[in-house]
Amino acid sequence: MTCLAVAGSGQAAAQQADSFRSAIMRDDAVIYQPVPATEYTTAGQTRQPQSARQNPQLPATNAPVRITTLPDPATALPPPPEPPQPLAATVPPPPPPLPARPADPFAPNGLAAGSMRLFPQLELTGVYNDNVTDTAISKQADGALRVAPSARLQSNWSRHSLTASAASEHYFYLDHHEFNETSLNSQANLRLDIRRDTQLELASTYILAQTPPSSGEVPGNAAEKRDDHEFSASARLIHRANRFITSLRLGARAFKFGNVKLIGGGTENNSDRDYIEPSAALRLAYESSPAITTFLEAGYAPRFHHKKIDRNGQKRNSKGFTTSLGLRFNPSPVWSGEAALVYEYRKYEDKNFKTASNIGATANINWRPSNLTQINLLLDTSLDESSVSGVAGTRNYDVTLTATHKFRENLTGTLSGSINYDDFIDSPGDDVYFTVSAGVSYVVHRNMEWIANYTMTHLKSGVPSASYTQNLLSTGIRFRL
Repeated sequence: MTCLAVAGSGQAAAQQADSFRSAIMRDDAVIYQPVPATEYTTAGQTRQPQSARQNPQLPATNAPVRITTLPDPATALPPPPEPPQPLAATVPPPPPPLPARPADPFAPNGLAAGSMRLFPQLELTGVYNDNVTDTAISKQADGALRVAPSARLQSNWSRHSLTASAASEHYFYLDHHEFNETSLNSQANLRLDIRRDTQLELASTYILAQTPPSSGEVPGNAAEKRDDHEFSASARLIHRANRFITSLRLGARAFKFGNVKLIGGGTENNSDRDYIEPSAALRLAYESSPAITTFLEAGYAPRFHHKKIDRNGQKRNSKGFTTSLGLRFNPSPVWSGEAALVYEYRKYEDKNFKTASNIGATANINWRPSNLTQINLLLDTSLDESSVSGVAGTRNYDVTLTATHKFRENLTGTLSGSINYDDFIDSPGDDVYFTVSAGVSYVVHRNMEWIANYTMTHLKSGVPSASYTQNLLSTGIRFRL
């Protein structure tokens, strides 16, 4: 009996060991710790065995402990390959922006005037003009002294901004004093920061220009050039609401044309050409990104002449409307500017004049391919007045391209070309001006600069006898503070 019991207990122990080994091979194997044996004392009390007292962390019950076995590296299957990823489009990164140019070591320091700075300048040059009369019939050459003073004022305020400038140019010819020239251009701009998102811009301008007898607007027997005066003032209120920018501009321009002395005596009175042009314009803009802003502008600009009826018995007053759709951009230091398509419409009070319209473009684009080179493109379109009998006005188209390159920090070259087309409405006598100029400047000292310039002007007129070519060569010194 005793032998059978021992044999049966050994067989049961062997079966339990096999079950335990098979459970170890499974991932969800559970090991049960046996309940530790108890020891009885003579007083009937129980206490744990010595092994349990030495390791009190051993469980005292059949608490299951879950373990996870690692697969055998020799028999484990390799992981499945990852699915192929779609090929992404390869887009080259944008070129890095050009570094900002360091401060010009030859730039003038200016003069301190409180919280502003004044930059005066004076140019004294000798000029050779091979066609002082601006004609092809009686072409005459002469030398002249050119005096060109100018000044620029710039504020240095934490808020608001004020800039003002004035520049004049005077030619004093040695022999033909009657062809001495004078021009002036002055302007002032004030920006008031009313609030963080609201600004008020005030601007004023005065321009004095002279029109030669070769122009179709001046009689051919004129003994001198005609003085043209332009006065303008405007106020623009700008408000920004998130990405939307709204601006309202109110302004006025006044034009005054001087009298002209005629060869053989007499004077042409041009007071009937004087007029005032008030204007109002509304611009709506949307900033799609910090670099791109699109805008739509509409304006109204009537014209009221000093005399209701001109020398030809025609009424020149008119009502004008202008619309433009454009884009202002500044994507990088390489490109910046503004360009727009313009449509101008003008209806005249005189029934003999047809309604005039003009479609064109305006632009001011700067391209800086390198730190040493800058190219500027200017486009302009306008619908101006005319004094020619039977002509309502002129459509004007101007294109100017200028390239500037620094060969050294103190040596700069400039090349420029322009085309100015004056289309006399309902008249074959159109004028086209072609101008090419090249110049160089060498900074001898921060306050002194040597300059030289060559300019060629060619007029192709609708009147063949009025066409001419003029060459102008000058060199001298520019003083600046």
